[in-house]
Amino acid sequence: MVPNGPVPQNFMEKQARFGKMTSWSFGQERLRYHSMKNPLLFISITLFVALLIYYQKEVGDSDDHSNGPPRPIAAWVLEASRLTKGTISSTVGNWPITLHAQPQTIKAPVDALYFGGGLTGGSVLSQKNKPTPAPKEAISLLSWVRLDAGARKGGIIGRIEDNRYGAGGTYLGYDETHWIFGLTPGGPGIGEGRLQILRSAKPMEKGKWSLVVATYDGKEMRLFVNGELAAESRAALGPINWYRTDRWSIGQFSDENEKVPMIGALREVEIYDKALTQETIRTRFISQLARVQTESVGSPLHFVIAPYLQFPDTHSFRVCMETSQPVTATIEYGPEAPFNLKTTSKGLETFHEIPIGGLQPGSMGYYRVICTGPAGEHLETTILPWQTAPIDSVPFSFAIIGDTQGNAPATGKVANIMKELRPHFALHLGDVVNEGHDKRQWVEELFRPSQELFGQVPLFPTMGNHEKNHPNYYKYFSLPSPEYRYSYTWGDAAFFVLDSNKPMARGTEQYNWLDDALGKSQARWKFCYHHHPVYSSDNNDFGDTFAGKRSLYGDPKLRPLAPLYEKHKVDMVFCGHVHLYERTHPIKNGKLDETGGVVYVTSGGGGGSLENFTPTPEWFKAANRVDYHTTFVNIRNNTLELRAFDKEGILFDQYLKTK
Repeated sequence: MVPNGPVPQNFMEKQARFGKMTSWSFGQERLRYHSMKNPLLFISITLFVALLIYYQKEVGDSDDHSNGPPRPIAAWVLEASRLTKGTISSTVGNWPITLHAQPQTIKAPVDALYFGGGLTGGSVLSQKNKPTPAPKEAISLLSWVRLDAGARKGGIIGRIEDNRYGAGGTYLGYDETHWIFGLTPGGPGIGEGRLQILRSAKPMEKGKWSLVVATYDGKEMRLFVNGELAAESRAALGPINWYRTDRWSIGQFSDENEKVPMIGALREVEIYDKALTQETIRTRFISQLARVQTESVGSPLHFVIAPYLQFPDTHSFRVCMETSQPVTATIEYGPEAPFNLKTTSKGLETFHEIPIGGLQPGSMGYYRVICTGPAGEHLETTILPWQTAPIDSVPFSFAIIGDTQGNAPATGKVANIMKELRPHFALHLGDVVNEGHDKRQWVEELFRPSQELFGQVPLFPTMGNHEKNHPNYYKYFSLPSPEYRYSYTWGDAAFFVLDSNKPMARGTEQYNWLDDALGKSQARWKFCYHHHPVYSSDNNDFGDTFAGKRSLYGDPKLRPLAPLYEKHKVDMVFCGHVHLYERTHPIKNGKLDETGGVVYVTSGGGGGSLENFTPTPEWFKAANRVDYHTTFVNIRNNTLELRAFDKEGILFDQYLKTK
């Protein structure tokens, strides 16, 4: 007989799953008989069934409430009581998380695991004959999370592969300031896809618990924060493309060539094979509202500034870092892991500068940092590379960035391109931050967006005008005395670094030092760099040309250096200050000289607000570009090759010089 009352929402689904139900079949025969007698009844039943099917398709399939809340296909509760020998068992499904390092714990407002920005997070691996969950048509990623810091590309949970050439999978995460949902549509069999990014309209509240949920139903991506819709997009369409992905990462962004650790806490993480409705998400949030209303405890031990390399020479290098609490820092290192060498700091400090010496020229290896607090708190990094400067004529490369002030997203993009280019070291042309006294800018706008680069590529900076000679510059950069000017060598190239905020006229201290240092150098290649440009066709730094004023075409205080560069046959001079890219023709005696001239390169596109050029070009301009970018130089014996790449990694200038 026909069931009493309305047909259950999942009745047809159960019929298909468990076979024909005889009573329903008998009822169908009776309905068919009566419908033949009464056409109006037949039409009414047909409309009812159509509406039922529509409801099943549009509502029921995405979030079935007939038997209570929807059930995830994998779920974890991250708390200390569930941690056993470095793993956390799943509460749904058989998917244990393998943690990369021992996390810390917090107790209020809920028990949770805290990840401190080093070797943190964990992985959910495929098991024998059982790949990790990969829903095809729809998905939801849910997490109760407390973030204490943003990142260039941060992850809460994801199974993702993302590079400039293609992508696969999905992730729930964040950037420097906002929540992020990334998903690659396209389904299986098409190869690499294109990652679609959805960004919350409002910035995240750092240090506070949030219920963050990402949903996709095959035609629309949605991002919810604390039960409210934070962003939506129809840019993605069709099945999910899981190309080249096989593991879920939790508490970090992790793909084939990127490992970005999280600074914050996780309580629950869940995966669904359907798109949760806003009603379901809001109900979940309201039931756990106390987490948001209760004041969070302070942050446990974490990296304020992740370990970064400083001033390698032929026999040593340095590792610097800053932590939220005083620790003892140990550097384990060697030509390969496992390491048999280590150096430990002398005492408990928040900032450490640890030299590693006794190495051979041109040697390479790996290191990791282990920090220990007075109460046994533990923080460690992943394994990172190091190298020393060579003394012989071997090919090498370096990347250049300048004026990274006040724009963490752009700085992060440029730093990532630099990392992909794999330079031996990097130059910074000054204005590393907008206000030298503001520690937040050093942490959030320089080091965090660049931490992956700085952890494996040493940085040689020069002072800009925005640092204002503040002690922070001398604290965070480890340079030879007197630090505002210095020199170094790499293979058969010599580099001379100046502070162009100080007097540079003939007879001044820096002028005399540079004249003497250049004169003594026997290097095949000679490079100089300072913040302000000797030559520039910028539109208003040296005369407002759009207002009809004449341009000085460079900083007149720096022009006395040009004869000195020409005298000592300097090959190239790098400058910043002007937020764009410009390369001059070779210049000598104020004229074009293809054989004996000096090339001046302005590379100030690291993040500061972009500027522009004069309405008409000056004679010395060989190439120009208004964009965020990096300049990359290769040296091999008698050949110099310069290339410039924008923030997307697209080549836009190149120059070749041979001796």
